[in-house]
Amino acid sequence: MLSIAENLALVAELAIGLAGFSGLVAVVGARTGRDAPEVDAARLRAALEFSLLAAAFALLPNLPSEAGMREPQVLRLCSALLAASGAAFTAFKVRSVQSLPNVAFRGWHVFWPSLSGSAVIVLTAAASDAVPLTAAYLWGLYVYLTLSALTFLRLVRSLLARNG
Repeated sequence: MLSIAENLALVAELAIGLAGFSGLVAVVGARTGRDAPEVDAARLRAALEFSLLAAAFALLPNLPSEAGMREPQVLRLCSALLAASGAAFTAFKVRSVQSLPNVAFRGWHVFWPSLSGSAVIVLTAAASDAVPLTAAYLWGLYVYLTLSALTFLRLVRSLLARNG
């Protein structure tokens, strides 16, 4: 069983790795010709944003811990910040996806606002001490990491479909 610190480090490493691979796949895909560059750009941007959100909040608990805050206070604060950031990010992404011309792309992303919204609800509950802090915070991070991985896989699938 991984400790909270090991889990946070794992999330940060995976998120950074996904962000790097997303960029690499997008560069390789750009060389092979794209029929919907705005959609692939949106997929890449989403994969990077989900990864960076997960990585930033996996590393965030170190700052208040170093300032002397106890772990429950740190996780409560970080849960509240992640919930607020996740809610704002989800609203922003829904608006940006709705502006894309490709209806199929928008349809593929129907699930993630609800998944992101559920993470916001659980994180808010953790911030108010209604659910176990450690599990809720890690679950919220893993939701955003999963969304990054799914977006990355969808980007790869899109680029491979055109090359195959």
